[in-house]
Amino acid sequence: PSRRWAYLAGLAFRADPPSIEVAYARDTGAFLGFAAYDVARAGALGPMGVIPEARQGGAGSVLLKRCLRDLRGAGYERAEIFAVGPIPFYARVVGAQMGRVYYQYARSL
Repeated sequence: PSRRWAYLAGLAFRADPPSIEVAYARDTGAFLGFAAYDVARAGALGPMGVIPEARQGGAGSVLLKRCLRDLRGAGYERAEIFAVGPIPFYARVVGAQMGRVYYQYARSL
């Protein structure tokens, strides 16, 4: 989680209609996670975050699938997952495949 995630989630809430899905625990109302789309760039999914305690319960899978459903409903045939990680999760849940890969090179001066 970062300030950029918070900024992008805020943009998603301000969209009309909002371009974010939020998960919460029915019994306690506790926040479990969120997934936003169409904010980093058109047709892109992300950012997405789920608290560690909810990751094994399927909250991330539901959030991911709902966002992809919403993107399809908006007319997109493909979606790019923005700043993805962990890659195996997306591949397992929706069959996502690697596209572009960027490397950052650095050298101490």
